[in-house]
Amino acid sequence: MFIGGVWREASDGRTIDVLNPATEEVVAQAPNASDADLDDALAAAASGFAPARCASRRAGSSPSGRSSTI
Repeated sequence: MFIGGVWREASDGRTIDVLNPATEEVVAQAPNASDADLDDALAAAASGFAPARCASRRAGSSPSGRSSTI
């Protein structure tokens, strides 16, 4: 799974099978996210939005003001 800009396994090492729907053959395995992985993903997502919140406050509340910061 991709969390905080890094590919990583599930923190507890668990995986789930990815099946071909036509044949039901296992074609891959993917990490099975735990509660700890979810917490890490939510923290990474929240930190990614912090600069955008600050930028929109500086630019004002109009759409044209926000686009100038982008």
